[in-house]
Amino acid sequence: MEAEAAVTQQQQTVRAASSARSAKSGACSEAEGPAFEMQSCPEHQRPYEAFCVDCKVSVCPSCVMFGSHKQHPVVEPDHALKQLRAELYSQLEKGKLKADYTDNVLLDIRQALLTCDQMKSKIVTKVNSSFTKLIKAVKARKVEFLAEVDKYFDTERAKILDNEDNWKHKQQLSQDLLRLNSSAATDSELIKNGTYVYDSISKLNEPVKFHEMKLISSVDDSLLLPASAVKYIDVPDEEEEEDENEAKPKDVEVNLHELVSMFTQYMKIAEFKTLQYKA
Repeated sequence: MEAEAAVTQQQQTVRAASSARSAKSGACSEAEGPAFEMQSCPEHQRPYEAFCVDCKVSVCPSCVMFGSHKQHPVVEPDHALKQLRAELYSQLEKGKLKADYTDNVLLDIRQALLTCDQMKSKIVTKVNSSFTKLIKAVKARKVEFLAEVDKYFDTERAKILDNEDNWKHKQQLSQDLLRLNSSAATDSELIKNGTYVYDSISKLNEPVKFHEMKLISSVDDSLLLPASAVKYIDVPDEEEEEDENEAKPKDVEVNLHELVSMFTQYMKIAEFKTLQYKA
């Protein structure tokens, strides 16, 4: 019953608005014309004859009786026009329609946007600087360590080459002695090279020695973190009980896998700065 009453009330409002507009239209046609022209509803092809209070749009009779505005409160267009003008005047009195009102808020918003961009630029610069230093330090350490490895192996290689040269010399001595001992050499030539023969024989009779050489066979790719750089150290329960009051921080060794994992988590957001602005 209430729904039927609401619909009846809507219909009465629409009929009243229609009659009022018809009367106005007739009166205005003899004078200057209507105060304003109501358009037609694109859905029902009927002229707008009321204003929906809930949806704040003009409606035709079909919208009110059968359409999406059924059971919505409606008023006559003239009444809605007066309310609209009153609302506009109220906002004008409050200064909400003045350019200064929106200009001040936009200025605050744009200042916040500028601060946001400046803060981003600062953080990006810091991140790039930190990673550049880190990458530079890692590359420098790589060059330094490879130079150390090269120097070590070059030294050991030089020792091997010295021994090779020594035995190549002995090989030449043995070939010379074989030639002097052959039928191709004369006695006078053999006597003439007597000193050389004895020195060569002495050289060839030097005992063969075993040379010990230590070669780098692996590298320790772990990193020893000083206790001062470690925020938390996991101490076993037994030690914690024994030295609960005298436990000293210890250096911590991390392997390559842990080190890589640490670098994947390197750098994080430390804090936020609150910025307030009008909007």
